[in-house]
Amino acid sequence: LYFDHLIGKQSQMDLLYSFVSATFEDNEWQMAFDNGWTPCFVWWKNDCKFFKEMWDAGIWIWYQGRTTRHKTLLYKPSRSTRHFYRQTPVNYTLTDDLVADQKQIYEIYLKYCEYHKFGDILEYEKYLEIFNKGDFKYLNFYYENKLIAITRMSVWKNVAMMSDFFWWDYENPELSVGKLSQHQEVIVARENNFSNLYLGLGYERESAYKARKSGFEFWTGRKWSNNKELYFKLC
Repeated sequence: LYFDHLIGKQSQMDLLYSFVSATFEDNEWQMAFDNGWTPCFVWWKNDCKFFKEMWDAGIWIWYQGRTTRHKTLLYKPSRSTRHFYRQTPVNYTLTDDLVADQKQIYEIYLKYCEYHKFGDILEYEKYLEIFNKGDFKYLNFYYENKLIAITRMSVWKNVAMMSDFFWWDYENPELSVGKLSQHQEVIVARENNFSNLYLGLGYERESAYKARKSGFEFWTGRKWSNNKELYFKLC
């Protein structure tokens, strides 16, 4: 276990912010996922010697947070989702490797960040590093024969599947590619015999959408909860 004590207040209020991380043996991965730990591909501080040494040594760093997941066997698409899925003009493929040049995918990533007005954007060299280690599956989305979005899902042996990121160029927002990806990710996880699809952190209003599907749970720090009302309030 590792603790990084980053921010605190003590004069007019009591506030402690500590980043909690850990390493696990491969045979402990199931226990880690079951107890709300998430493996990370990037660190809170890019030039951190600790993370770089672990990464170069092939050791995953896991962190604690309000992570989220879908119970794949409990997921049932709504009528509107089924209708949308039948009518969408967007096509997709599922692959084990990238279908495009890294520069092309990086451009999609930049357009995605620009659309959402994200401030913390990976430089190209750092972006390349997150593809250097791991076992992945990719959902590739096409509109009029052009690659417009990509979802990466990491496979943690036979233990878990995790949705790492979804990037879309947003040139045609009306296509609602995110909705299509959210549905298909759960289907892919279920068809690969994973009982849970892990969705990453659940903070702020931007993460509220994760709870709008059946089978949703979030990690409270002590247990997995399906209390959507509480989750929406926390977001």
